[in-house]
Amino acid sequence: METANKNLIIKLIQQDLKHNQLVVGLQKIGLNTDLHNLEIIDIVAHLMGIKEISNKWLITYVSFLEQSSKFEVSDSGKDLIPLAKACYKQLLHCSLSEKKQS
Repeated sequence: METANKNLIIKLIQQDLKHNQLVVGLQKIGLNTDLHNLEIIDIVAHLMGIKEISNKWLITYVSFLEQSSKFEVSDSGKDLIPLAKACYKQLLHCSLSEKKQS
């Protein structure tokens, strides 16, 4: 099941990864970032046809967000594209395995 919105979803994930780099940087200097959630995860889930986000799907997404802090911060964020593509692939796999189980 390849989604018709694949490129858009990957771009959104990339932007969320980039945003997470900013949030982590702000946290490192002691700033509160609790109010800076863009909720891109909900948009990604919607575009992928996920009606209810499972724990496995959420953990997968968050694990990729955490990996983003290991990448160099850049204005374009293009170094994050492979990570965004890997995230998309894992989320798709997670979605398909959950559909088979239900």
